[in-house]
Amino acid sequence: VTDNSILIISYLGYVTQNVSVKGQTHFKITLKEDTQSLDEVVVVGYGVQKKRDLTGAISSVKMSDTPIGTFSTTAHALAGKAAGLQVTQSSAQVGGGAKFRIRGETSINAGNDPLFIIDGFPVSASSTLDSEKNFYKTGTVDNILSSINPNDIESIEVLKDASATAIYGSRAGHGVIIITTKRGTEGGNNVTVNAYVGIQHVAKRLEMLNAREYAEMLNQQDVAAGQEPSIENPSIYEKGTDWQEEILQMALMQNYQVAASGGSKDTRYYLSLSMFDQEGVINRSGIRRYQTRLNLDRKIGDKINI
Repeated sequence: VTDNSILIISYLGYVTQNVSVKGQTHFKITLKEDTQSLDEVVVVGYGVQKKRDLTGAISSVKMSDTPIGTFSTTAHALAGKAAGLQVTQSSAQVGGGAKFRIRGETSINAGNDPLFIIDGFPVSASSTLDSEKNFYKTGTVDNILSSINPNDIESIEVLKDASATAIYGSRAGHGVIIITTKRGTEGGNNVTVNAYVGIQHVAKRLEMLNAREYAEMLNQQDVAAGQEPSIENPSIYEKGTDWQEEILQMALMQNYQVAASGGSKDTRYYLSLSMFDQEGVINRSGIRRYQTRLNLDRKIGDKINI
């Protein structure tokens, strides 16, 4: 050991210290606790974790790798992206809710919805629509992911094993879905613009009888039953009304978003404004959604972050 030697003292859960010898033979060293990020410990409660040390069952979905263009909500974008996560659209109407199941149904009488954590805050599961506010008197509204623009999401983690229950309690008995939204970064100001327009239509319609053909079929049915035809002259009926033509339409879908982000050493911001408008293929159906999101991070001193 020389005077230029350096002692490195490390211990699990404490900050590593480097102590210069400088001819000393006795040392009194006090290690400080590393409460923010422990290299050997994985913290999955609020998204801080090291993937190489991860032992729990977690699936991570990076929204940057997911094409957002044709999805009305993040729920539809998640379908088929995470192993063990089943996403089922519970209503076929535009903007209808989705049902999430992590590793299947586990309860008969109680709910099976996972716990959603959005930027560290627990939120409730989807709720049934009030029949007076819903034109079709059925379906559910996805009041969790419908309130978030898919373009504002940075990543989504799905916790699927019992360790989630240890972190969040009984609410996480059916799994946890952690959603992290985009935040500003230190550096210059950035402005991004996203826009897309699409058209939806029914690919194949049912082949139906027109009015005259239906009248002829009724007469054939009567004759087959040994009765007189109930309609004297079916030829007086024309094609009638094509109700599929009256109900269905070519539906326009469009989405526009403007986002600005940036910040300095002490202040970071992310601001987005978006408009989503999707017509349904059925007349008098559709959804129009205006959204805004502001993530503002302010550092006050060395220990306070707002």
